[in-house]
Amino acid sequence: MSDIIPIYFPKNDNWLDGNPLPTGSDGWVGLEKIMPALVDRFCGENRDTALELGVEFGYSTSVLAQLFGFVMGVDTFCGDEHSGFKSDHHELTMNNLKPWRNISLAQRDYRYFIKETESWPEGAHYSLIHVDMSHDYETTYTAGRWAVDHSQVVIFHDTESFPSVKEAVSAIAEETGRTFYNFREFNGLGILVK
Repeated sequence: MSDIIPIYFPKNDNWLDGNPLPTGSDGWVGLEKIMPALVDRFCGENRDTALELGVEFGYSTSVLAQLFGFVMGVDTFCGDEHSGFKSDHHELTMNNLKPWRNISLAQRDYRYFIKETESWPEGAHYSLIHVDMSHDYETTYTAGRWAVDHSQVVIFHDTESFPSVKEAVSAIAEETGRTFYNFREFNGLGILVK
């Protein structure tokens, strides 16, 4: 198992643009307070694009849209075994995210999205990738392993609330030589950086 380095970020309650953040799930609530410090530390000025594998109702997507020039969100918009299966909520999520014009949503399974990017002439590269889907080992590992090949900074939600997520992130860190930082609050946020 890879070494896991605990990390702390100062909280900032006053940086958001004033638009109400989407509701519908509360798992990410609180992380918005540390995201400016996390992005400053690990992304620096590299804030062109963020990719989100797992959007649900758009809470984290709206936060990322206030930190990056463009955000691509990929989700089936039907839930999963951990967030609960739902009827198709793609349109609801699109409406939730209307205040942020720099977001594009792709309604598809992350595996199809990954396969599509293989045919892009210059590949796919992002300033930051956020993985927050089904919290089993295989899904986290598969998405995360692809993500580290396509971004210098990859974050994973729920490292504290789902041991399988932390195990998958640790395995990716060990396999790729990435440094694994773990922010323990708000269900945990694993961060893999070069």
